Amino acid sequence: FAYLDGRPYVPRGKEFQEAVENWKALPSDPGAKFDATVEIDAAALAPQVTWGTNPGMVTGVTDRVPDPASFRDPDDQKAVARALAEARLALRSRGVAVATTMPLPSAPEVEACF
Repeated sequence: FAYLDGRPYVPRGKEFQEAVENWKALPSDPGAKFDATVEIDAAALAPQVTWGTNPGMVTGVTDRVPDPASFRDPDDQKAVARALAEARLALRSRGVAVATTMPLPSAPEVEACF
């Protein structure tokens, strides 16, 4: 629960410790069964950045934005192409020069985030 400490709308000090104890006491439903337990080592993941128009359009900041042609489904290719076109337009509206052909620069080379 340490990640909550100090965040907006979270109790502070003694009230935070009391809240943590209450949260720890919340059980799963009796007899609850889970299909799977997933553990992720977040320390092994690069920070993520979205490059498109939906939450699935995300990549690590050290990775490259995908080429629409790298997607098998033609609908996905069109969606990616539209998202990248919108991103270019948004960057241009902020005065940032961007490439008009693929591939786009990798995240560390991007001049602006939006």
